[in-house]
Amino acid sequence: MCLTIDVPPAFISLHPGHLQIFFFKLCKFLRSPATWVFVFDGPNRPTIKRGKAVNSSTAPSWVGPCKDLIECFGFHVHQAPGEGEAELGKLSSHGFIDVILTTDSDIFVFGGSCVLRR
Repeated sequence: MCLTIDVPPAFISLHPGHLQIFFFKLCKFLRSPATWVFVFDGPNRPTIKRGKAVNSSTAPSWVGPCKDLIECFGFHVHQAPGEGEAELGKLSSHGFIDVILTTDSDIFVFGGSCVLRR
């Protein structure tokens, strides 16, 4: 089973407490029999979402430390060329992944078929 996670920008900041919470979530994921793939937005993500301008020129400051931590755990990190949800939808519709764990409902627009939300 391949589970993928869309990592939204609001999920983690560089606050040490948030990084610690993320660390313990990764510990839980490590105990599961799934193959985890963490998908991040890429450099070509849209500049406007839901009618509002979004900062797409630079990645948030927490991306680097989170990617490092994910890789230290031995999980896969994938950077989408554009929006992460679009990449996940494509992977799902082609059968490369089984389940998507995300808080963003855009995944359905992009073709996500089996989605878990918290």
